[in-house]
Amino acid sequence: MQEQYIVHNGMMKDLSVLQETPFTDQGSVVEVFTDMKVRAGIRKAIERVNANATVA
Repeated sequence: MQEQYIVHNGMMKDLSVLQETPFTDQGSVVEVFTDMKVRAGIRKAIERVNANATVA
């Protein structure tokens, strides 16, 4: 399940995984989140999680 990806992997180093299953099972990121600001917010949230993971 996509909500468990970071739990299992610790971080999301390569955002291209968002273009693969299970992340695309309900549609691509572009299809689901049509607003560029929302997609940018998702990217920033992932970058914050990654930064926190590298500090730990």
